[in-house]
Amino acid sequence: MSGTPLMLKPLSSDVAENTYEVIIAELGLKDASVEERIHRLTSISPEELVEKTPMTARLAPFLDDDVLPKAITFETLASGVDIPGIKWCEELMLGDCQHDGNVTFFMGLASRVQNLAPTLYTSFSASLGAATATAVLEAYGIGPNTSDDVALQSTIYLATDIVYAAPALSFARAWSGKTYAYHFNEGNPWDGQFKGMATHMLDAAFLFQNYNERMNKGAKVVAQEFARAFLAFVNGIGPWKDFEEDENVKAFGGGEVDHMVRSNEWGNGRRDMLFRLAEEGKVDLYVLSVAWDEFLAGH
Repeated sequence: MSGTPLMLKPLSSDVAENTYEVIIAELGLKDASVEERIHRLTSISPEELVEKTPMTARLAPFLDDDVLPKAITFETLASGVDIPGIKWCEELMLGDCQHDGNVTFFMGLASRVQNLAPTLYTSFSASLGAATATAVLEAYGIGPNTSDDVALQSTIYLATDIVYAAPALSFARAWSGKTYAYHFNEGNPWDGQFKGMATHMLDAAFLFQNYNERMNKGAKVVAQEFARAFLAFVNGIGPWKDFEEDENVKAFGGGEVDHMVRSNEWGNGRRDMLFRLAEEGKVDLYVLSVAWDEFLAGH
């Protein structure tokens, strides 16, 4: 649900070592022996560990040539090799929310809204080169004079596409077993900055039925049908046509309770700009996703 390994890229061993050294220093263990470090790390409370870990420390799985020998990319997905799950996972359900990218607002984007368009261009140019940066940003209507409000909305669309929508579609296309893909398009019913948008994690709130009493009738029906589909899947019942046949995708909400679409029907709240740019050789999707990570990290 709204996330794949392409979103949480593994760190190199050097970066992981640097994170370790930062945390060791924060715990006052810089001059401690190996035994003392092990004892402290295995006895520390989760609360203290979270408190002492700096927000700037990069925390993620890392490439160790054992448990995690290599990273998954769009290219490896397309080739269908070196993805262990394909060998044993017989059925897969996955999906995205129409505005998943809103979560990046709370992951650092909020503090960078002022002069967002030129800042994004400068960061992308450093990572991708000026020509590729221009092609990507122009596809989303972001130019040198784009206002901060418009740039923010367009940047959320870009984040949705490169972090969530494109990876979900790529995984669906790569999987050899039966795959059930969905788009969650029901708008957030609660007051706030992102009211009316199908925000990140909103599908989970609908799935578990925890807020039905606070929804209008239409949203409640979407929640119930969404949950029924998941219950069918976990009980071994195909909830809708599998993806392989015409790239079928089930869309929930957005004016209808649920309906079938195909991945090439881009009018259903999804955009094909990145795929077109990739097909034209103007951008490598994995390189772009790395560039997005660098921008969000403040680079």
